[in-house]
Amino acid sequence: MLIGATVQAERARKNAEAGLNEATARINELTINITSITGDRRRFEADLAALQSEVDEAHRGRRDAEDRADRLQSEVNRLMEELRREQENYKNAESIRKSLEVEIREISVKLEEAESFAQREGKRLIAKLQARVSTLRLVTIVKQYWSVFSEFSYSVTQHLRNRLCI
Repeated sequence: MLIGATVQAERARKNAEAGLNEATARINELTINITSITGDRRRFEADLAALQSEVDEAHRGRRDAEDRADRLQSEVNRLMEELRREQENYKNAESIRKSLEVEIREISVKLEEAESFAQREGKRLIAKLQARVSTLRLVTIVKQYWSVFSEFSYSVTQHLRNRLCI
């Protein structure tokens, strides 16, 4: 029995050693797996941090793009309003230009009529003044003859008086 118990104890020891070896091997495998998984986890955490950083940067970029888009939209709105005002000013200027062209045509017609009238009236006045000058010349000539005649008449009268008185 002792031999049986020894054999049995030896078998139990061998089984225990085999179990220990298996457990040690399994522990080593699990340690390697844990180490590998820990390394993978660290890489994943690093990748996750990098991705989070990229996401944050993308969010900042999106906000910046939205801000730029808002500023550009404001600029577009301002430019559209300015364009609308300029188009309105152009329409007003065009309308004023057309109105002034009509007014210039009307004034040109009136000017031509005034020049024509002035030319006719000028000729009429020149003819009238020439007639008046001719009349005044005749009056001057008549006055000169009258003056000469008066002097001659006075001389004749004086001469006759002198003859009669003597």
